[in-house]
Formats: sequence, structure tokens, C-alpha cells
Amino acid sequence: MTTWSDIELISAILASGTLSGAGRLLQIDQTTASRRLSRLEKMLGGALFDRQDGKLVPTSLLQQAEHAILSMADASAVTKAILSKAQVELAGRVTISCLGFYATNVLAPHLDKLLKLHPKIAVDIISEDRLASFKQREADIAIRFAWPEESIAVMRRLSSVLFRRYRATSIEPHDEHHKSLIVQYSESLAHLPEMQLLSNLRPNTEPFLRSDRIDLLANAAASIGAEVMLPEPTGDQDKRFIRMDDDKVFAERPIFLLTHPERKIAPSVVAVKKWLLGLHSISKV
Repeated sequence: MTTWSDIELISAILASGTLSGAGRLLQIDQTTASRRLSRLEKMLGGALFDRQDGKLVPTSLLQQAEHAILSMADASAVTKAILSKAQVELAGRVTISCLGFYATNVLAPHLDKLLKLHPKIAVDIISEDRLASFKQREADIAIRFAWPEESIAVMRRLSSVLFRRYRATSIEPHDEHHKSLIVQYSESLAHLPEMQLLSNLRPNTEPFLRSDRIDLLANAAASIGAEVMLPEPTGDQDKRFIRMDDDKVFAERPIFLLTHPERKIAPSVVAVKKWLLGLHSISKV
């Protein structure tokens, strides 16, 4: 039967990748950590770690229970803190899945604040357009435009993103051909607010390029001088573009914060969520 000490040992090895590192985290020597791991593996009837390039990595046996073990380790830390009336040491690695523009223009410029608040928390940022699968435990936190089909996630509205119309600064004022070009999402996304606004601003205009990727549309628009709808953080921060309309002309879309239910009370995840909410506490993205 595994104990809380066993869970803490596995969590420490996962975090550090070595027995010596786990020993430092648990304030025990490497020999003790090795002896405890051997006892646990013998009891479970299989190896929990393989050695690859000098690091201990979880075997397929451990991978099946890795997230549950990390959640139990976090719960253990919270329990100990409550019982001892001590503050939980905020440490660990949190995986955030989000859209590319959000990672580049919102998260990355504010990572210094997270580092200052919680220097022992590390993050993995997965930049992707699709929804992360919480059933497959691909992320601790996800930030998305769409409300996901998976009911497993813990969800809340985070904020809103404004979309505006931009044009490349390199386009010559007299270049009427390039000034008439637009790039936009594929037809399957024509119902979205930003595409509806572009359609109203440029009615009956055939797009030069269609794509579902915002970064591709932005690079294409900058290259050929086309009009493009971009999230305000992207368009305003990219010196290749200028706004085409006044402040009152925009489309707005909500963004949602999703948390894996098994990680929602983990101190490190709670801390990162608080940081994310702080980025949106004053105004829209």
C-alpha cells in the first residue's frame, strides 16, 4: 500500500528528474531516496522510472497514474499547510494551452510578473488553435474563444478580445490594387463577429486569401498590403500594421478560462490562474 511519503517521493522525482534532486526537495539524502524508490517498485511489481540521457523519466506504468499522483501530492501539500498553519510553498510546473496570438501578445510580455510573484513556478505554454483535451490531460489550464464540448473542464469567462481592421504600413497610398485586397478566415468561420464586421466594411469583396490561422493571415497581409481583422493586442503591437477605423469600430469575442478538474486546487495552478485573472482585471485584452 502506498503512503503519502511514497506519493511525495514520486512527485519529487518527476519534478527534478534525478534521485539527488528529489532528495534535496524532500530534505533526505540520495541513498534514502533510492532505497525508498526500490522498496516502492518492489511492492508495485514494476519499475516506475527509466533512465534516459541522465534523467529519470516515468515508465508506461507510472504514466497512467502520473496526473493523479501529482494531484495527490498537491493535496498533501495543502493539507500539511492547513494543519501546520503554514503557507504552501508555491512551486511546480503548470501547462497552459492557448491561441498563438494570446501566448505571444498577452502571456509572454507579462511572464515577469509571474516570475516575481512565484519564482519557483515554471510554465509550459502550448500554442495551438485546437481545444486542449482535458480528458487526455494535455493541459492544466486552457484559454479559448469557444466553450468546449467536454464538460469535464472547470470553466469561467475570462474577458473579451477586441478585433479591429488593420492594413500594412508599407503599402503605398497610390497603390490602389493592393489597397483593395483583403485576407480573411475560411467560409466555415464567416459567422464570427470579426468576419461579419469585415463583410460590412468591405461588402461583396472576394478575399485574396482564406485561412483559419491568425498568424498566417497577419503575415500574408503584411506581405501584400491587404486588409485583415486582427485581435487588438496583435495589431496594435505589430509595427507592420496601422488601424484603419476609429475606436468605435470593432468586433468583440469572449474568451474562456478552463481548468482541469483534478488540478483546480493545486497551489501552483491556483497561483497561475490568479496571475491570469490579474492580466484582465482592469480592461479587455
